[in-house]
Amino acid sequence: MEGSQQTADDAPPTPGYRARTETAVAAPAATPAPASEPVAVNGPVIRLGPRDVLSGRLVFDGHLRVQGSMEGEATLSGDVHVESQGTVKAKVQAANLSVRGTLDGEVTARERLVVAGSGNVSGSVKVTRLIVEDGALLNGTITMERSTPSANGRAPS
Repeated sequence: MEGSQQTADDAPPTPGYRARTETAVAAPAATPAPASEPVAVNGPVIRLGPRDVLSGRLVFDGHLRVQGSMEGEATLSGDVHVESQGTVKAKVQAANLSVRGTLDGEVTARERLVVAGSGNVSGSVKVTRLIVEDGALLNGTITMERSTPSANGRAPS
């Protein structure tokens, strides 16, 4: 029995076990966004980093933050943020769009489009509210519509 106790107390198996446990415990603690980044309240966020590329069609119930590049089509229930190094060549539909980088395509913002001073938007834009900061570029066709008075689609009574 003393031999089996020595084997159970042997140092090599314990660090291996602890390493797996620490990794499993540490991983969830590392996933939250830093306090400096906005955190999505109403859904998950897809983040495309500076070296990430998304090509194709994305339909997502949440938000998208683009630091890399995206090409194709994106339909989101939440917001799209194109960061200063981000490039998007796509048909994009979202609740809100914020552009600090480059966006080229057909854009539909159900609520608001913000083109920051470093932003460049080209193409067809359909919005309810539009903010273009000093220094921003906005080229193309802009269609503005009033927001619907009722969220359920019925006419107001």
